[in-house]
Order: sequence, then C-alpha cells, then structure tokens
Amino acid sequence: MNEIKQDQQWLTDFVLELSHQGVDGRSIGDAKASVESHLADSGESAEEAFGDPVAYAHALELPTAPEPGFPRILIPALLGILGLVIYFPSISAATQREPVSFSGVEFAMFLVLGLTMLLVAKNIFTVVKKWWVLLAIWLAVVGLGILASVLPRLLGLPLWEVSVVPASILSGALIIGAGFWIRASINSSEGIVRLADAGVPEQETAVERVMVATVPWLMTIGAGIFTAGSLLI
Repeated sequence: MNEIKQDQQWLTDFVLELSHQGVDGRSIGDAKASVESHLADSGESAEEAFGDPVAYAHALELPTAPEPGFPRILIPALLGILGLVIYFPSISAATQREPVSFSGVEFAMFLVLGLTMLLVAKNIFTVVKKWWVLLAIWLAVVGLGILASVLPRLLGLPLWEVSVVPASILSGALIIGAGFWIRASINSSEGIVRLADAGVPEQETAVERVMVATVPWLMTIGAGIFTAGSLLI
C-alpha cells in the first residue's frame, strides 16, 4: 500500500510538471496512461522505472502551448469571492429583516483576497501539492468574508444601504455562476485519464473524483454553511 501511495505521489508530481510546462490535457493524459500501463505490466515502482518525475517530464519533450496571461480559473474565482463579499452581509441583513448595509470594508477585503489569489495563481503548481494550503485559503476566504460583514458594525463605520432581495440575487448568481465557470474551466483542461487495470485502488480514484467534483463549489458550500448558521442563530 505504501508503494502504491508513492507511485500516486510520483504521478501527481509528473502531471503537475507537465501542466507547468504548458502541455495540453490530452497529451498529459496519454503520458500518464502510458506510465500507469507500464507500472501495471512490469510491477516496478514509478521511481524504479522512470526515475525522478520532473526529470522524466522534461525528457519526454512533449509539445507545449503558450501560457495564458491569467489562469482560466482565476477570473471566475475572483467573481465568486466578490459574490461572497456581497452575500454574507445580505444574509445577515435578511435574517434581521433590515436593508443590506455596506461600508467599503467589504470591498477592501475583496481587493486583499484578489491580490492573494493572484499570488496563489503565480505559485499554483506548488500550492496544489499541499491540500492543507488549499484548505487554509478556503477558510481564509470564508473567514474574511464573515469578518467583512460584521467589522463595520463593530467599528461603527458609516454605512450605505441597498435592498436585500437584489443584493442576495446578485451575490447568489455570482457565487453559483463562478462554480459553473470553474467547473467548465476544469473540464476544458482535463484529459488526464486512468487505466482501469492500472492497479490503483478504487478508493483512491473515488477520493480523486470527490475532490475534482467539490473544488468548483467550495464557495457555494461556504455560503451555505454561513446561511445555515445565520438561520440557526
């Protein structure tokens, strides 16, 4: 089992390096499937058969495409964050039957989070290797959104008001729309396939499917948790 996990880590590093080089998803899928097929037939470990995953990825010399100016997921992620910034105070106001109040702090938070997202995007291939970093980023997004909704009241800042209904509809549309956009971006860059007989436990593939299916909806999940909490308080 330990060897299987090591092979999975090798494959992850291999795929990430190819992605970092700008190799298209279908070519990455073919290369990954070829490696998995060899491992299933030979019984060797990935390290024994191919050596260092980064060096092997470079040795393949697969054709690459020019790197886009912005990662495809970045723009919808920023829209989703903006939706959260508007959504949190909207739900708080709805539960108190009051208009939605904004102070500008929320949008300052959005700028901070936007800059954070840009930094993450610059180092995405390092970040995605560490799931706890992704979890920390998600918690920071949700936490700062909640803080932005309560900080103006705590500090007694001047507020400007809008109606709850349009603010809630707009923010909900941004959050859900961002989820679909991110999902579509993931689909357009996919093509990484796994052979059915590659010797990888079904539990491992199930975890991967859950992770890929969940990532686009993390902001929606965060909004749902906050909504449930607001209704229960």
